[in-house]
Amino acid sequence: MLFNVIFWILAIWFVINVIWMWFQLNNQILQKTFAWINVCAIIIGFWVYYGVSHDRVGDN
Repeated sequence: MLFNVIFWILAIWFVINVIWMWFQLNNQILQKTFAWINVCAIIIGFWVYYGVSHDRVGDN
């Protein structure tokens, strides 16, 4: 459940990001800001994926 929610939030974010940045190609400050937000989003996405896909120690 958590993975699905985070996945769709990140997927929608990346679509909005691509559309927004298409219209703001010359704004370097905005591009740097969105780049750092994307780095954080990717880290959060992998963190949630790892947490969902790996069993905790001792769970059988």
